[in-house]
Amino acid sequence: MLKDLYEEYQPYLAEKLQRNFTLMKSEFVFGDCLNTPLGDGYDLLAAASVVEHLPCTQTFVKCAKAKLKRGGYLLFNSVNPQHFHEIRALVGESGDYPSLLDWINQLEVDFEILSIEQDGLCFLFESPEEVITHLEYTGISQLKTVQWTEDFLSGIYTSIYPTV
Repeated sequence: MLKDLYEEYQPYLAEKLQRNFTLMKSEFVFGDCLNTPLGDGYDLLAAASVVEHLPCTQTFVKCAKAKLKRGGYLLFNSVNPQHFHEIRALVGESGDYPSLLDWINQLEVDFEILSIEQDGLCFLFESPEEVITHLEYTGISQLKTVQWTEDFLSGIYTSIYPTV
């Protein structure tokens, strides 16, 4: 079963699946992962760019365990809590993401951890507008106290590129 929040992505997902996983049977389900029934008995649950949007990561871990067959695999990614330090320094918020140790503590209760790693990707942007566009496309950061004014954008730019 393949699940996404937006039905518009089905053609892209179907094409990608057909190209890369020709032997895999699939079904598309669209909707909020917390409120859309998914069934159970899966060999693999994979979640890409989802976990950081859920209100409780421990609920995600428990739900995943309940939906997997015994010996099933859980594969997911999440945001590194060290990311967005420039935005955090500028506005005092950037999201609350679990650390690697938090994930280990949550997962080891219900799963054998085969691999867990954290990296520090760094993206360089040409302008504050590119930063905001990136945040909007990824949906990673829903900053509630920020008004994206020209002065604010200028502040982001000078905090990221102080020598320019």
